[in-house]
Amino acid sequence: MSLEKIRQKILEEAEGEAGRIIKEAEERAAALRQEAEKIAKARFEEEIENEKKTLALEEERIISEYRATTSAEVLRLKNQLIDEVFDRAIERILKLEDKKYLEIIAHYLSKNLCPGVDTLIISQRDQQKISRQWIETMLKKMQKNDLKIKIVTSPEIEGGFILRGEKAEIDCSLRQIIADKKEELTPAISRVLF
Repeated sequence: MSLEKIRQKILEEAEGEAGRIIKEAEERAAALRQEAEKIAKARFEEEIENEKKTLALEEERIISEYRATTSAEVLRLKNQLIDEVFDRAIERILKLEDKKYLEIIAHYLSKNLCPGVDTLIISQRDQQKISRQWIETMLKKMQKNDLKIKIVTSPEIEGGFILRGEKAEIDCSLRQIIADKKEELTPAISRVLF
């Protein structure tokens, strides 16, 4: 075999080997590319799922905060409305005709007047209604003629009265009477209003 033929044969074999190596490299590159795309796609889908979960949690948190805020605001408004009902009750009691108003005062006076009490504190607007004569008449009706009660006015009381003695103070002001009844009456008022 001549040198030229050997050289030709070596070149052919080298070209064949080079072609095979290139083909294998291209196949490996294609396989690696496919594997990389598969991994990238899996990571992308995983990140999308993680982001969806994060967004769902954030949405749930925002909705919970909104509900809590809304519930708190609704409760505040309901309480404000209930307070207004009680304020109107006081206003209506204060606007009662004198006879009815004095019946309420007499009721609470008879329930709370006790020995040791010597002062009746009333509102300035009640001075004309709750007079010395009216008090003496009430004491006779309650058979407590022995009690000596002085009448004092206070700008801090809207209506009703406060009994005060050396060892006791009994608050029967309309605000306090309504406040005492508030817990008991709130459920019924809530049912009517809401």
